[in-house]
Amino acid sequence: ADGILTFTVSLPGPVANDRPRRTAMQRQIIDALQVIPGVTGVAFANDLPLDGCCFTTTIFPEGQPMERRSDPRTSVMMTSPGYFEVLRMPIRRGRQLSEKDTSEDLIAVVINDAASRHYWPGQDAIGALGRFGGPDGNRFQVVGIVGDVKNDGLGKPTVAEIYLPSAVTRVETMSVVMRASVPPATLVPAARQAIRGIDPEQ
Repeated sequence: ADGILTFTVSLPGPVANDRPRRTAMQRQIIDALQVIPGVTGVAFANDLPLDGCCFTTTIFPEGQPMERRSDPRTSVMMTSPGYFEVLRMPIRRGRQLSEKDTSEDLIAVVINDAASRHYWPGQDAIGALGRFGGPDGNRFQVVGIVGDVKNDGLGKPTVAEIYLPSAVTRVETMSVVMRASVPPATLVPAARQAIRGIDPEQ
């Protein structure tokens, strides 16, 4: 947590509901914050660790028994590229999400160790396929596995978690994380100015 500044930005309704406008504004915000002196990394997600679990879904791994589905819940995180790097979450296997992960037909996802152990015990989950919400839901493929974080409070076990690219999901309220080489609080005025330069109503 050292060296991290976090805050939220809620996109205007018409922008949030329009995928091209939403992704463009999110990209503008990231780019504007990234060039502030002292900033070494910027990303965003729909939520942050430690806040308590979470937006959840049920997932159905292809080729697995029905009882392997969410037990009792799987946390869903919508993240921008670079999120794991900024928070220094270790990539166990596979890769991070990238700007190229924009397909809605086969959604590229990253899962945490807890999800890997639950849904694909005793096997490598990289390349595994599954569906959200039911056997006929949106299809996804696991491209990476990251280490667990405390996503349901410090005193509870980590909940199984799946990370989706923000480009293919609706993130209206962005929980922004900025890593800095200077005291993070000193970046607040510049961050406010950068965001208002993109949307004066923020």
